[in-house]
Amino acid sequence: YSLADIDFMNFCGMLMTMWMGDIVNEESTPAFMDWTRRMGERPAVREMNARRTGMPTLQQMTEQAGKEGE
Repeated sequence: YSLADIDFMNFCGMLMTMWMGDIVNEESTPAFMDWTRRMGERPAVREMNARRTGMPTLQQMTEQAGKEGE
């Protein structure tokens, strides 16, 4: 990870896919969607997601944003 990956994922990456699905989606931002998927596959991110309660995971938000862009 780079410091930028960690910072962006925590403060923007997840919120953008959840709140701005009409702008952030597979059609409009394919590189961003690919980056969020790759970040979500990392073991540390999976562990973090397993500890979360009450909020969708990064993977769930990315999948939802992808569906909204279809």
